[in-house]
Amino acid sequence: MPPVQGTLKVVKSIKVDGDVYASPIAVNGVIVVATENHSVYGFGRQGRQLWHVRVGKPSPAFERDCGNIDPLGITGSPIYSAQTGDVYVVALSSETAPSRRRPMADLLRAAVAPTSRSPSRMSPNWRR
Repeated sequence: MPPVQGTLKVVKSIKVDGDVYASPIAVNGVIVVATENHSVYGFGRQGRQLWHVRVGKPSPAFERDCGNIDPLGITGSPIYSAQTGDVYVVALSSETAPSRRRPMADLLRAAVAPTSRSPSRMSPNWRR
């Protein structure tokens, strides 16, 4: 592979409903983006939004003893399972905040089909 040359530049800017700390992932031509507002998006190669699912209510700062992300939702990068075709994210929400004596983060099966333009499984499925 030849070395990349030239100056980096922004070729497309897309709007989402919250801050993005996680690295987006590419799955079969779909860019999957997770936000701190508990949203997971799928974008096509040209930046057009293909789908969006909100997976819960993020945790506001007052629910936590420390941290400077407000609200706190999905901070880590999504993970794709080629075996199941699902995207997984770890989400901290008001329902899972430590002050409520629940686990710090629950594994969320975002239940999106990244290979599809209109996923049939759009409702999140919480798993502990």
